[in-house]
Amino acid sequence: GETLDWLVVTTKAAASLHALAAWRSDLPAVSRILLLQNGMGQQQACADWLQAENLRCELWAGVSTAGAFRCQTENNALPLTVHAGSGTTLIGRWDNTDNSAPPALPAELTFCAGIHQPMRAKLAVNAVINPLTGLLRCSNGELLTNPAYRQQMLALAAEIAGLYQALAWPLNVPLPQQVCAVAEATAANRSSTLQDILAGRPTELPYICGYLLHCAQQAGISLPLTARIYHQLQTADPA
Repeated sequence: GETLDWLVVTTKAAASLHALAAWRSDLPAVSRILLLQNGMGQQQACADWLQAENLRCELWAGVSTAGAFRCQTENNALPLTVHAGSGTTLIGRWDNTDNSAPPALPAELTFCAGIHQPMRAKLAVNAVINPLTGLLRCSNGELLTNPAYRQQMLALAAEIAGLYQALAWPLNVPLPQQVCAVAEATAANRSSTLQDILAGRPTELPYICGYLLHCAQQAGISLPLTARIYHQLQTADPA
């Protein structure tokens, strides 16, 4: 019977709307819903559903550079969550209608008045590193150290950067430079896409590559490298 200031959704992108729908009867007591996930597209789907259901929860979205993963402990005990890297977490109103910070924001979160821009910036990096590491079955750092992989990475980054320029989506750092920096900083890491593939789970690529391909199609722009890699991985995706 209590009201909730925040309901945080940390499912995979594809499960966002299903997760919310399961709690439909409780959502009138929720002030704000925060989606913390990779990819884009699910946020608008949730916004449209909330409007159709006449639910007045504010929809917020976040982007984080913090990292964590689960590993199995000995004797099949409960999985251990390993905090793999500190980072920043930005959150903001999805509809951009109110640029004021909410009350009682947790100290670990930073308010961002225009959340779409940093989300698109992360999406661009993910759209290069995630599908390539999934396709090549390699760590992030191997995209730099293997000359053939590096060439593919830079070509894909150039293609995505061209789309962003055409759509007038600004990037503070040139995308080829940014993906190299991220690959170096996370050299030992396996991308979430590669982890999903190795575990036999559906990937979030429909909300990364698929989302960008949809935006490109609407704008009449071709992304041949992105499309080829995406469809290769989708063919093998357990989903």
